[in-house]
Amino acid sequence: MLQAGVPKEMAELYTEMGLGIRKGVVQKDFIEHGSVVNGKVKLEDFAKEFASKFNS
Repeated sequence: MLQAGVPKEMAELYTEMGLGIRKGVVQKDFIEHGSVVNGKVKLEDFAKEFASKFNS
């Protein structure tokens, strides 16, 4: 990353994030508590509306 021009601090943060993902720290809360669905719009319906507006 450093050779590609990424600043040292950002490269270190990416490394820290990768370690957190591999060790399960990042997903821990989601795995323990799940995710509550608050909305009523289905992804399929949103995708159709988004596509029609994006393509116009």
